[in-house]
Amino acid sequence: MKKLKIMQGECTVEEWSSINGKSKLKINVTKYSAQLAGELKGFDTAKYEGQGLWVVKDCPRNRFTLDLLSGGGYNGAYQSYCTNGSSGGSTESYTSYREGMWEHQRRSFLFKINRKRVVDAGEMGVGKTLSTLRALKYFREVLQWYHKFWWIAPNSGLTSLRTQLKKWDIHFVNWKLFNYHSLEREMEQIHQAPQVVVFDECHALKNPGARRTQLAITLTEEMEKVHGDNCAVIGLTGTPAPEDHFDWWSICEVIRPGWLREASFNKFKYRIAEFGTGQRADGGSYPQFLKWRDHEIQILPKRLEGLVQVTWKKDCLDLPEKVYEVIEVEPAPEILRAARMLKNTASRAIELHNKLRQLSDGFQYVRNDEGERSVAFAETKKDEVIRELLQQHTKEEGGNNRIVIYAAFTASMDKLTKICLEEGWNVWRYDGRGQLSFHAKSSEIGRVNFSESIYQDTLCFEGRIVFLGNPEAAGQGLTLTPAATIVYYSNSFKSQYRVQSEDRIHRFGASKERGCRIIDIVHLPTDRLVIEKLHAKREVEENTLSEIEALL
Repeated sequence: MKKLKIMQGECTVEEWSSINGKSKLKINVTKYSAQLAGELKGFDTAKYEGQGLWVVKDCPRNRFTLDLLSGGGYNGAYQSYCTNGSSGGSTESYTSYREGMWEHQRRSFLFKINRKRVVDAGEMGVGKTLSTLRALKYFREVLQWYHKFWWIAPNSGLTSLRTQLKKWDIHFVNWKLFNYHSLEREMEQIHQAPQVVVFDECHALKNPGARRTQLAITLTEEMEKVHGDNCAVIGLTGTPAPEDHFDWWSICEVIRPGWLREASFNKFKYRIAEFGTGQRADGGSYPQFLKWRDHEIQILPKRLEGLVQVTWKKDCLDLPEKVYEVIEVEPAPEILRAARMLKNTASRAIELHNKLRQLSDGFQYVRNDEGERSVAFAETKKDEVIRELLQQHTKEEGGNNRIVIYAAFTASMDKLTKICLEEGWNVWRYDGRGQLSFHAKSSEIGRVNFSESIYQDTLCFEGRIVFLGNPEAAGQGLTLTPAATIVYYSNSFKSQYRVQSEDRIHRFGASKERGCRIIDIVHLPTDRLVIEKLHAKREVEENTLSEIEALL
C-alpha cells in the first residue's frame, strides 16, 4: 500500500486482484479535496464504492496517471519527465551523438533519450529526423536495446527517411520501415512487441475511432508490458499547432497513455469545448460544436508541456519569408455555363464542390452505361498559366531548374505531365500510385529514376525537373529546397496537407536570395473559397450546398 499526496488531498493505493483474476487498484481518499475527486473520476473504469473508496482498472494508463498526479510518488515513471540529465549513461556517452547538429536538434535529442516517450512537434524543416535517428543509435549502442525498432510513416516520409539514412551514413540492424496501412499486418506477424517505435507524421493518429489509432494504442501498451521502462515511443509531427485541439487526445494516448488524464476522448472533448444539439435532416440529433472553452485552450499547452516539445522555424532557422501570389484567370463562357449546369446534378455540397474542382482543372470524370469511369478533358486557361511559368523558369538568369507543382486529381496530373514534357521539363511524379519518372525528349539527364537525392543534386543533374505531386500523397516528409516556387494547380481539401506541402521548399537549405514563392491559380470562384478556408485552417468539407451555389 502506498500513500500519495495529490491535488491538496491524500490517498492510499492498494494493488488488488479479484478471484477471477482481474487486477484492480483500490484508491482510498484519506484527505478529501474536490480537485482530487475530479481527477479520480477521469480514471479508466473508475467506480466510486462509497466512504472515500475508488476502484479503477490496474493498467499502464492508470498507473502512469497516478504517478503523474503525485509527482512521481507512485512508481517513479514520471521522474524521467522532470529532469534534463542523462537517463542511461555519462555525459561523455552521448556527446558524440550530438555532433553535427544545431543547438535545437541537440535539445531535441536529449529530450528523446531522457524521456523516451515523447512527441517532437517541430515545425517542418527543423531537423526532427536527424535528432531522432541519433536517439535511436543511442538506444541501440549505449543502452544496448537489441529488440526490434520500427519506423512507421506515410510513403513520402519513408522516401525521405531513406535519403536521410544514406546522407548521414546511418545503419541499423533488426529494424523495419513501413507505412501506416501495414501496421496491422506487421503486428500479426510478430510474437514480441518492438522495443522502439517512431510514429512519423503522427497526426495520422489523430482520429481516436480509426483502426490505425486503436492498433497503435494496443501496440504501445504491449510494449510497456513486455519491456517496462526500457522502451521508447516517439511521435513526430510537423504541425505544432493543429487546427483542431481535439487531435491531441489520441496522439497523447498512443505516445504516453495517461498524460492527458481524461480516460476517454469524449471526456477530453467536453472539457475543452462547449456543445449544443444539432438536428439532422432525418429528425435525429447530434452533439454540435459551439465554441472552445477559452480557459481550457489557454492551459492546454501547459498540460502538454513535458511530453510535447515544440520548435518553430522562426526561432532557429534563417529562412526566406513565404511570398503568396494568386494568379486569376477568366473562365470561358462555356466553362461558366457548365458550372451552373452542375448545380442541378449534385445533392450534396461535397459532391458539387468536387465536380466544380474537376471542371476548374479542365476535365470531368464520367461514367458510361456499364458504370465504367472515363475522363473527358476540356481546355482551360490554367494550362496556359502553367506553360508561362515553366517558360519563365527556363529563361531565368542563373538557370532555376527545379519547380514544384501540386494538383489534387489523377486526371489533372496526367494532363500536367503532358504539358511539362512538351515544355522540355523532366517530371518526377508522386501520387497515390507511387513514384514515376518521365523524361522530356530534350532531356540532358540520362534515363534515371528520379528521387529526392537526384532532385536535390542540381550540379550533377543540371537538367530541368518538375516535382509533380498530390498534396495528400506527396506533401509530407520530402525536402525539395532546390525549388524556390510551388504552384498549386488545385488544392487538397485538408488544411494540414496544404501546410505540409508548402514546407517542402521552406526548410533548411532554402535560399534567402531565391526566396520562397507560393502561387495559387484561381479559375472558378470556388477555387478561391478553397484557398481562403485552407489559409484559415478550416476544413473545406464544412461548406454548405447553398454557400457553393451562391458563388456561381
